[in-house]
Amino acid sequence: MKYVRPLNLKIVLSLVILFGMSLPKTLRAQCTPSSAYLIGSADDQLTVYVNGTAYGPISYVNAGSAPPTQISIPIGSILSTGNVIAAVNSNNAPTVVEASWVIDVTCTNGNHSYFTSSDFVGKANSMYDDTACAGAPAMNGGFQWYQPGWAGAGVFTGSPTQVTGSPGQGGWLQQFYSPQTGQLMPFISDNNTGSSSTSCQTIYYRGTFNLNPVVVTPPTFTVSKSGPVSVAQSFYLSGLNYALTICNSGQATSLPVTIADNMPAGASYGGPYPTYNPTTGQMYTAAGGSPALFIFPAGFPGGGACVTIAYQMALGDTTLAPCARVNTAAVTWNGALRATGSHTANIIGCGSTPTFTFTNTFTNTFTPTNTPTRTNTPSATPSRTPTNSPTPTGTNTATNTVTKTFTPTSTSTATPTFTNTPTRTPTLTFTNTFTNTHTATNSPTRTPTNTPTTANTATATNTPT
Repeated sequence: MKYVRPLNLKIVLSLVILFGMSLPKTLRAQCTPSSAYLIGSADDQLTVYVNGTAYGPISYVNAGSAPPTQISIPIGSILSTGNVIAAVNSNNAPTVVEASWVIDVTCTNGNHSYFTSSDFVGKANSMYDDTACAGAPAMNGGFQWYQPGWAGAGVFTGSPTQVTGSPGQGGWLQQFYSPQTGQLMPFISDNNTGSSSTSCQTIYYRGTFNLNPVVVTPPTFTVSKSGPVSVAQSFYLSGLNYALTICNSGQATSLPVTIADNMPAGASYGGPYPTYNPTTGQMYTAAGGSPALFIFPAGFPGGGACVTIAYQMALGDTTLAPCARVNTAAVTWNGALRATGSHTANIIGCGSTPTFTFTNTFTNTFTPTNTPTRTNTPSATPSRTPTNSPTPTGTNTATNTVTKTFTPTSTSTATPTFTNTPTRTPTLTFTNTFTNTHTATNSPTRTPTNTPTTANTATATNTPT
């Protein structure tokens, strides 16, 4: 029996790899489009053509004012190979002419393929620079310059350049993130500053490209919040420092990203209100209220990039329930909720009723008053006067005389006077305490008393007979 040695594993693997490399490129990397969109920015105007169909125009957007233009492309316009991509970038005023665009094609298997303005950089015979304002290239064979059948010679002879200097890269024109590179999409022009000296200069681009799908991780967001863990009770608590940190571990996106911070009842956004940063591209705007909105209209970087937003918030009246103030932030991208994060601030002493005590002190001062009273008592003193009167008649007559004496009498009467003195101690619940203080006041009362006094005065009269 003859022994046959099995093939060496390394030889088998080498054959498989070699066979795979020999396959046509179209078989190794297939992309069946399921959706596509164009996003672009230009100074002053841009129209992009896909296999002869125009998408645009895309007009100038000032940085920080609005997101770049986005246009949906029917998947029927996209071919697997031989896609003719053309564009025209026209200038309406002197100084700058530049543009950037991305066509993002999503494949049915989840991969992506991209046609971008950067594909033209350094590409020979892909640019026609009309600085003399002569107009668009002439038709050829019945086809316009942007259609696949056009075959004009000696027209597209230039090669575009990436804009790296001012004024083109001066921060005036809105930029966006490239979903392909995760970086801000650069502009292209006929020079590296994007300068233009004529108001009618127009740059034409034309090239042929295949779909080259790449495996990408969709934007994957997380959001976290930080702020004070505990706060004091106050009738209006403001100036609290909060921060939002938004991260994207997936691919960058050129679509707007919105973070909504849902604040607790009574709370409000306290600023700041930022503007576009052309250096980092971290453009976002903030709107107060609840929810407070932080919008990144130019997209968001990827590959683990994070953006932190620091701001202030007022919680309002923290003497009232609830004892925990929770606000939740949510990230929305491409029309769907992507991530949430929350923060809780606990109110110190919440649940107990604060007591405010007001004490009113009343001091009773007793002042003795001495009033001297002088009583004049007239006295009538009866006098018996013997009278010897010689009477010629010799008649002895007895005479009775009644005398009334007025004697005033001073009588002191003590009259008690009752004085109620309330003492009020307000708390959160007011308690009224009444204290009765009896104060005796001596009030002398002068009572005149008339006492009649009868005095009999006998007068003896001796009458000699």
